[in-house]
Amino acid sequence: MCLLFCDVDDDGKIVDSLLGDRVIPMRQYQYFFYLQEDVEIVIQNIPNYKVLNGQLTLSYAPI
Repeated sequence: MCLLFCDVDDDGKIVDSLLGDRVIPMRQYQYFFYLQEDVEIVIQNIPNYKVLNGQLTLSYAPI
């Protein structure tokens, strides 16, 4: 489980983030999510996450 604080661009792509099991942000972020995945898994997939309509989505580019 981990906490994800993030800012996104106009397309919903994460451009800045803070994540971890026990983190306290030192500034305001646009979004906050409580995730069931382990921190390591989220870190590996950060480029694949987007925020669409206020919801965090995981999408992979087609191969």
